[in-house]
Amino acid sequence: QILNDINTLTDGLPELAGNLVTEGNMTDAAGFSKELLNMILSSMPDEQLEDTNRNAAEIPNNTQDSLQELHQDTAASRADRMSNTLQELNPEQREVLANQLEQMGMKLEMKPQILSGEMSDRQLMEFIKTTLEQPDVQQSEQIRQLLQGKEYQTLLKSILSKQLLLKPEDVAREGRVAELYERMSEQSQKITQMLQNISKTTPELSKSAGNMQNNLNFMNQMNQMLTYVQLPLKMANENANGDLYVYTNKKNLAAKDGNVSALLHLEMEHLGTMDIQVAMQQNKVSTHFYMQKEEMLDFIETNIHILNERLTKKGYSMKTTVTMKEKDEQDQGIVDEFLKKNGEASIHTGAPMKFS
Repeated sequence: QILNDINTLTDGLPELAGNLVTEGNMTDAAGFSKELLNMILSSMPDEQLEDTNRNAAEIPNNTQDSLQELHQDTAASRADRMSNTLQELNPEQREVLANQLEQMGMKLEMKPQILSGEMSDRQLMEFIKTTLEQPDVQQSEQIRQLLQGKEYQTLLKSILSKQLLLKPEDVAREGRVAELYERMSEQSQKITQMLQNISKTTPELSKSAGNMQNNLNFMNQMNQMLTYVQLPLKMANENANGDLYVYTNKKNLAAKDGNVSALLHLEMEHLGTMDIQVAMQQNKVSTHFYMQKEEMLDFIETNIHILNERLTKKGYSMKTTVTMKEKDEQDQGIVDEFLKKNGEASIHTGAPMKFS
């Protein structure tokens, strides 16, 4: 549900300004575009690099693994700040966009950065926002062409997707999932307000923004009983979704001798439906992969050593089982069984939550 709403918003919001221009409503088109850019910019990391020494001080010890994780996290943070979504456009699209921005008054020396895709998202969005704030913007033919152009709309869609979806590697970075949901909550509220400020009715977009907020509230309620989170993922060539359930006896965990169990439910285009049960006691980890597609059994077994090696380096020992789902087994059955087995009471989560 969340992924479907994200796709609706990332597709519909960039097109909305162009539709307003087509209908001759430049006042709403310019105002909405400016608010959309303000929302995007407020969620972008600052391009000033963080103080590496400050981050290093937060690491409990200077082990090789800790230093490597610091390096990876710093590199990933810098990549976020200097994100160049322009590179996702083909050379022809970048040329069209560069010509449009040049006609809007962009400095000549900035054009090569757009043509090469090296200009950062923040720098590009700030220039367009500044141009939209000019008094005569409603009479500007260049602005009309920009807002109606597929190049700019495609760029906005990609930037919005980056802000509302997680890359798989981001899930492992501390605080990233919490940051995502805080951002989703803020942006869904802002989108609702933005849509109310224009004269054009947009029921589908308004519904998606409202649905997103309702789903966040649902997960907040679920988390009163157990840890549960949906993970809208941005893969290389597709968007996917994961459901993560975690159960732990917090009293025992606090004594550092408790068990922790988790269930990850994934809907993947090529791998099919996957349910992965994980149980950990101290440094012993056991995993059970339930696969929908038989051909994926060999794929998992062939590549599972990658996971084993990474966990071994961190001091864990791992045992893995890979089996096929029973043909008559419902997708939600494993989820229900997990909750009944680990929870103190049966928790009914409603209809099976399947996302593509």
